[in-house]
Amino acid sequence: MSTTLTLLRPLLRRSAAAPRLLIRNQSTTAAPLPAKPAGGLKRTLYGFLAGSTLSGTAAYVYLLEEFRKGSEIVSEDVDALRASVLRIESYVRSVEDKIAEEQAARKRAGAGGK
Repeated sequence: MSTTLTLLRPLLRRSAAAPRLLIRNQSTTAAPLPAKPAGGLKRTLYGFLAGSTLSGTAAYVYLLEEFRKGSEIVSEDVDALRASVLRIESYVRSVEDKIAEEQAARKRAGAGGK
């Protein structure tokens, strides 16, 4: 019987200690939880400020890039328009010069025939 008792002793110890553990757990859970530090609002505001700054910076960079692209497109269109105006201007000058030459030739032909 002594061998049976030696084998059962650890079990008896555990079963005898179990109510104490329950009592300890109940007493620790009944104690009020420690108060959280009052920095939650501060962290929230800093997080909001950081997020707003980051998203504002990203939006500024995006809009600046879009403005630059748009400005380049307008500049290219202005340069193309300038080249077209110069071409048309040279064409009009050549047409005016030909008209002036024809009128001078008609005056010479009309003056020589009289």
